[in-house]
Amino acid sequence: MNDLNLSGINLSPEEDDFAPYDPFGMADPSPCPCCTAEFPMPPHAGDICLVCGWEIDPEAESAPEQSSEANHGLSLSEAQMNFRAFGICDPSLRWNE
Repeated sequence: MNDLNLSGINLSPEEDDFAPYDPFGMADPSPCPCCTAEFPMPPHAGDICLVCGWEIDPEAESAPEQSSEANHGLSLSEAQMNFRAFGICDPSLRWNE
């Protein structure tokens, strides 16, 4: 049997060896404006959060009390309250059980 030669291989853990996996090349994920779940990359208008169902609407972020056409007339503030109460930005989007 051959001996395994590990000379020249550093087996001691270093900080850089354990960097979190980042498939999109982004060090700082962006939070959903409704539920704060992290998007792996900065969301663009029309992207939908997989956690709460909020459709990204930059206008709604700049005026959270104003209704958002992209989100069926809900304001960002209403969607945030709905998420805290029901776990989704718009309760009408829930599955019927």
